[in-house]
Amino acid sequence: MTPPSSRRRWSANDGLFFLLSAIVLLAPLPLGANRLWSWNLMAVSVAALSLLWVGLRWQGRCSPGLPAHLFRLPALLYAVALGWGVMQLTSWFGSSPIWNDASTALGQPLPAPLSADPAKTVDALLRLTSYALVFFLAAQLGRQPHRAARGLKSLAIGITLYGLYALAVCLSGQETILWLDKWTYPGDATGTFVGRAAFGAFAGIGAVLCQAMALRQARSHRHAPPMAHSLSVRRSAPWVLAAVILWCAVLVSHSRGALLVTGLASVTLLLAATVGQMIRWRVTLIMLAALVGGGSASLLTIGQATIARMSGEGDWQGDRPNLMRLAWDAVTDRPWTGHGLGAFEQAFSIYRDVSLPRDVIYDYAHNSWLEVIVDLGWPAGLCLLLAVCWPVARCAIGLRQRHQGQLYPAIALAVAALLGSQAIIDFTIQIPALTILWAYCLGIGYGQSWPTAQVTEAD
Repeated sequence: MTPPSSRRRWSANDGLFFLLSAIVLLAPLPLGANRLWSWNLMAVSVAALSLLWVGLRWQGRCSPGLPAHLFRLPALLYAVALGWGVMQLTSWFGSSPIWNDASTALGQPLPAPLSADPAKTVDALLRLTSYALVFFLAAQLGRQPHRAARGLKSLAIGITLYGLYALAVCLSGQETILWLDKWTYPGDATGTFVGRAAFGAFAGIGAVLCQAMALRQARSHRHAPPMAHSLSVRRSAPWVLAAVILWCAVLVSHSRGALLVTGLASVTLLLAATVGQMIRWRVTLIMLAALVGGGSASLLTIGQATIARMSGEGDWQGDRPNLMRLAWDAVTDRPWTGHGLGAFEQAFSIYRDVSLPRDVIYDYAHNSWLEVIVDLGWPAGLCLLLAVCWPVARCAIGLRQRHQGQLYPAIALAVAALLGSQAIIDFTIQIPALTILWAYCLGIGYGQSWPTAQVTEAD
């Protein structure tokens, strides 16, 4: 047992990081934070924590992990995108055609901002601000290795518990989300989320985190004596088991996309670990073979419903090609100004035609990258996308520049591969609980991607 005198005392930074981790872990509980009250609660919590960090910083009780200039480029790009979102609340650069139609229908003039839905634009601005604050705090507070390890370990454990709950509900035959009766996706495991794809992505992130924790345990005894290798295996086993549980959760969600992107994220993690010289290529190939073999066996054993959905007619033979085509028409009409941040649902109603006959509301483009351009236009939209992609690129660079802590940027890259690739065919990355989770992992990875020589370390 560690003597009390040698235990690390919690600093103000440790306390703030604990609160940040708690917000991220609790966000999925109320329906993935995808309700007005739940994401507002999340946003208020993040804002309060940020103000607390500023206050402690001003008092000298809390020190930064990264100097401000390392955030300059992504912050500038992000600010340009948000600034244009604010401009869309005015009519200085034109107005949405939807307001002309509404004025004609009502027979009276209406305020005509550029955004097709100003209330949704305000909501989107608040959400994006919250995600940026989570990223910033995670990068600052997660720069210290002990906090980064503690944070991602707590995430892996927390998501495993969410996965166990989802499996228990599914195996019991109940059709509920917490205390609520399910109103969609019967027979699919969704945990505390409404949609199977969102829960599948969430469980997939957990599986990747557990795999990373197992890799971390194995790596910590790589050069140790044979007896220590046995200890390493025993310590890695619980994480391997947790990863298997979460892979099963992905399978019983019956989400084809979540299954594929979880596999992609697992491969990305292994390749990133290899590039960062955490494991050798021979070990990588063995792990890839085990991943493919284990995944195939699991799919054949408990994934019959997922196989059926893969072999049957999918959404790409239905709505989505027409949805994409019409979304591109919306981009073509307003390539510079966009239709309003977060206003896709209202803006798209103008373009919808008989090629989408189903009686459903299209509130997302089912391609988040495309939806950003529809909402903001090309200049501001690209600024937002580049602001997100730059930290991801920095994590990739950090794999080779750093000689320790490469596991954290590797995790960030794996999570980015999972949510980024799924964003091409779905909107899961726009679910607040998933977005805040990505911002947290990416922030820790970004903080850990800079060599010590470029950062003045302080706790």
